[in-house]
Amino acid sequence: MAEKSKVVQFRATPKAQTKINELKARLKSKGVKPSIEVVLNAILENITLADFDKCTKQIIAGNSVKTQLIEMFNAGKITEEMLELLMKNAEKSTDN
Repeated sequence: MAEKSKVVQFRATPKAQTKINELKARLKSKGVKPSIEVVLNAILENITLADFDKCTKQIIAGNSVKTQLIEMFNAGKITEEMLELLMKNAEKSTDN
């Protein structure tokens, strides 16, 4: 039985989009038609679960902090100004 391809759409973060553009440029320099399909398939077909866990550790931690901050704001424990400031600090922490 032949495998069916699945078409997937996603919203890339600015950091991810920059990386995609760099990878596409690298493919083009090697004479390969640059496409997001080639880039993503190469990554997904070759990444190990250990590599995935290492890469997503910061993302998971960042999302957890952001979720907690939003919950605190919704519960009235922090103001909107405090939320904005803390969210910016949380983003800076996950970028490092």
